[in-house]
This record gives sequence, C-alpha cells and structure tokens, in this order.
Amino acid sequence: MKKINLLLCLLFTLVLTGCGEKPEAIDYSSIKVPSDMAPALHEYNFKFKAEEFARMDGALEALPVVEQYAMSILHIQQKDVGNAVKFTDAPINNLINKQDDIVISTRPTEEEQQQAKAVGIELENTPVFNDAFVFITGKYNKINGLSSEQIKRIYSGEIKNWKDVGGFDSRIYLQSSNDENLKNIMTVFMTGKKKIISATKEQYSFGADSKLTGVTASDLTGVNSIAYTSYSKFNQSLIKDDMKMLTIDGIAPTADNIKSKKYPQTIEYFAITRMGEEPDSLGYRLRAFALCPAAQKIATTLGFIGI
Repeated sequence: MKKINLLLCLLFTLVLTGCGEKPEAIDYSSIKVPSDMAPALHEYNFKFKAEEFARMDGALEALPVVEQYAMSILHIQQKDVGNAVKFTDAPINNLINKQDDIVISTRPTEEEQQQAKAVGIELENTPVFNDAFVFITGKYNKINGLSSEQIKRIYSGEIKNWKDVGGFDSRIYLQSSNDENLKNIMTVFMTGKKKIISATKEQYSFGADSKLTGVTASDLTGVNSIAYTSYSKFNQSLIKDDMKMLTIDGIAPTADNIKSKKYPQTIEYFAITRMGEEPDSLGYRLRAFALCPAAQKIATTLGFIGI
C-alpha cells in the first residue's frame, strides 16, 4: 500500500509540473512554406487586432486577397473592409521605414532593395501565391496559341491578319487594357519593339467586363480579337466562358504550369518582410497566416494560384 501511495504521489507531482510548463514558443520566422503546422496555428495563434492587421500593405493587384484576409481574421463583413485594409502608394517604402510590417506584392525592384540596404535593412521575399500574364481571344477563334515573337509582331503592327499566324483571313482587332500594372507588364513583354499599337474605340469587338478583366471592350464579337489580362482577372470575368487563354510558345497557362513556373509569363506574389525580426514579430505572424490553408484557399477562390 505504501508503494502504491508513493507512486500516486509521484504521478500527481509530474502532472502538476507538466501543467505548469509553458508551451514551446513558435518560431514564426521559420515558417516560409505551407506546412502541417499551419492548421494548428490557425486555431489559436492567428488572432490579430485591427490595428495590427492595418500594418499589412500591398500592391493594388493583391487588394482583393488582403480584403478577404481581413474578413477572415477580423470577422468583419464586406462593407467594413474599407476601414480595415490600408493600402498605400509606396508600400515598400513604408516597410523600410517601419510604418508597415508586411507587404503583399510582386518582387521589390532593385532600386527598392538598394534603398532598404542603405538603411541597414534586408528584405525577405516569401512566395504566397501566383498569377500570370495571359493573352485571350474569343473561344471560336481558330488559333489556340502563338509564339512570343508572333504576339510582339501583332502588337507592334507588323502582323495585322490572322491568316499570317495560321488563322482565318480576317483582320486582327487589338484590345488594350485600362489596368496600369498590366500596361507596364506589356511594355516589358514588348522589349525590342519600337512601338506598341493600342486599340482605338472603333476596334473594340471583344467581350469582356473591364472591371474584372482589365480589358476595354463593348460587345461579344471577339473571334478576331486579341487582348491581354491576368490569369486571376480572367477567372473572375463574368463572360469567361466566351473566351479562351492562348498558349505562349507552346505552353498553356494552366494552374500546374503557372505553379511550376513552366509558363513563361508567371507573376509571383510575395509576403515581403524585414529580415532578422524577432521570431514572433507581427510581420512573421502575418506571413504565417498567408501560408496557412485558409489563406491559400482565399487566393485560389479569387482566381489566383496557391503555392
């Protein structure tokens, strides 16, 4: 009996000791890819105050994703998102100046990285989701794909008829975009060409919702038209069933090809933070959330591609 009582006493002491121990601290700085830890983290560690979430900035193209982050984290409705999400014209500058703790955007420019280094800060870029620059046409167009050079020659005015790229004997109607970011990407794509032909009002013959796709258009006769947009915007289009994305250099803009970077015009979005912060810093905790399954699902629901 004395032995039993002694064993019970020891067991009770161990239980009390275990209950008094603090759980091991999580090193959020080490979470850089979606992992098995993420679901458990989401349950009890992804609790942010509104003023903390407001320190997440980003590129305008990432705004729909971050708005949904806010609704998930802060448990607010769509009508209240405008008060919770703060996007500025210079997010990287704000990150460098420590006015923000994380930026959701494409890769910082070389100039921005040098600006950070000049004040002793190194920026850390962690992929969180993907997009792609795509060319689209009407689904009944005979052409399913073009080479990069053919597209450049079309948009520089050198090729004006679909028959010159294997299509019908019909004029090519060019569509421009009202999205400044897409215009900038197109300018880079057209490197080596002296000019880019823009669509004129009478050329609009491609059906698309300009708010969703960034394509300026007015009707549904797009069989002879070509336009550029992003994969995410295309997938948000109200009339995407009347359109199709073209392959570039023989590679289709599928989710798998974009995710693997096989598609040549992939656009990566990063959670950009200051390197060397404390392991449980706000920036690292927000980044960990962007990598959890709930956040990855938000991105894919909005037409982006997770990692």
